[in-house]
Formats: sequence, structure tokens, C-alpha cells
Amino acid sequence: MLEAAWIAVDEFLNHGDIRQKFLIRYPSVSIAIVIAYILFVKWIGPAIMANRKPFELKYLMIVYDFGHYLLFSQ
Repeated sequence: MLEAAWIAVDEFLNHGDIRQKFLIRYPSVSIAIVIAYILFVKWIGPAIMANRKPFELKYLMIVYDFGHYLLFSQ
């Protein structure tokens, strides 16, 4: 299954004209994505979170960091 996915990605990237790729062919899509991101980060997100209490993630982050330490400290 992983090999089939790799073959599909390889064919997508290495065959055909780069100008036919979706985000290259239509630059307005890329511009719209960037504008939507900026709108969400600067105005929509803060408006949604204005009256909410922040999450308590201290203990979850300790477990997460310790897991990374165990996993990648070989």
C-alpha cells in the first residue's frame, strides 16, 4: 500500500508539465489560500476565542515531550 502511494506521488511529481499543476496553473487559488489564512489568523480566530478560557495543556505536553525523548533518544 505504501509502495503504491509512493509510485503515485512519483508519477505526479516527475511526469508532465509543471505548468499543468493546479496551484501553478491557477495562481488565484494560492492567493485565495493565503488571504483566507491571514483573515483567520488575524480576525476570525481571535474573535472566536475572545471569550473562551485557554486549554490546560501542561501535563499533556509533559507526556508528549517525554514520549519524544524516549522515542528519539537512541
